Order: sequence, then C-alpha cells, then structure tokens
Amino acid sequence: MILNSFISGLGIGLSLIMAIGAQNTFVFRQGLLGEYVWISILFCTFSDGILIFAGTYGIGALITPYFEKIDSIIFLLTALWVGSYGLLRLHAALFYSNSLAIRNNDNKKLYGVVSALFFMTWLNPHVYLDTVILIGSLSIPFGPENLLPFAIGATLASFIFFSALGLGAVKLSPLFNSPRAWRFVEIFTAAIMFIFCLSFLKLGGWL
Repeated sequence: MILNSFISGLGIGLSLIMAIGAQNTFVFRQGLLGEYVWISILFCTFSDGILIFAGTYGIGALITPYFEKIDSIIFLLTALWVGSYGLLRLHAALFYSNSLAIRNNDNKKLYGVVSALFFMTWLNPHVYLDTVILIGSLSIPFGPENLLPFAIGATLASFIFFSALGLGAVKLSPLFNSPRAWRFVEIFTAAIMFIFCLSFLKLGGWL
C-alpha cells in the first residue's frame, strides 16, 4: 500500500503539473538563457513540496474558506503581475535588434529571478487549487498511514518535471542563438502570460 500511495502521488503530481503555465514557461526560459537554472528548479520544487504536504495533511480544508473570501483580490494581483511581465517580454521582442541584446536586457541578479518565481508561484491561485486543495483531496482515500509516501511521490513529480523542463531547455539553447528564434521565445512567453492574465481576471470575476 505504501508503494501504491507513492506511485499514485507521483502520477497525480505529474498529470497536474505538465500543463503549460506561467511558472513552467519561466523555468523553460531560464533554461534557454542558462541562468540560475538549478535555483529555479529547486525553488519551484520546494514551493510545490510545501504546498503538497500542507494539502495532504489537511491544511487545505482549513484555508479554503479564507481563500474563497479573498480569491478575487489574489486573482487580480496575479493577473496584473503576469500581464506586466508579458509586456516586458513583448517589449524585448519588438525593440531589441539581436539575440544577445534580447537575452541581456533583463536584470540578471538572483533576486530578480527569485522574486519573479515567488510571484508566479505563491501568488498564483491555480497553485493552491492544484496542490493544497486538489492533491489534498485526492490523498484522503489512502488513509493517514499512507499520506507521507503520497506527498513524497507528488513532490518528486514536481522535481522530475522542473528538472526535465529546465535542463532540457539548456540542451536546446544552441537552437535559439539567432534573433528570430529568440524573438519567438519572447513572443511565446508574452502570449502565455497574456492568456493567463485574462484567465485570472475572468476567474476572479473582473471580466
């Protein structure tokens, strides 16, 4: 039963995290840049782990009523931040003339990367819905004695996915040395951010 719980947590974690999202797109972009890749991977994994364990051990039931009271504000703040980041990426694609300039236009300091990941992770309502509430609910049938292997499996799924995403992007980075290819990355990133911006506004009742 312990092994079954671990495998179930791993499978559920992978199925939820593999969808394209703002956080995933950011980690992929950091891999293409070759900047703070492992820090991005570990930050996302550690954050997911905290939320997964919180949901698995019943915190989801406690925070749901409070989350529902302020979810519209959270959705609005997240939409504004994600939309702003999308505008930055679109500006880089349109107004920088070569791939090196486009790649170097960001603030490369560590706190810039970590703060971006913080906003995309901890102010993203979908993260709480998927990890704390949904994974927490799916863990209930396994019983108290199997919660730990379930949570470990789900957290390992996060580590596997983000490692494959970030390190895979590092391998692909030579393909994006041309200005046209990197503009595609920037425009794709901006498009994902704008889609999530509109989605968050709609989910929060602002549209």
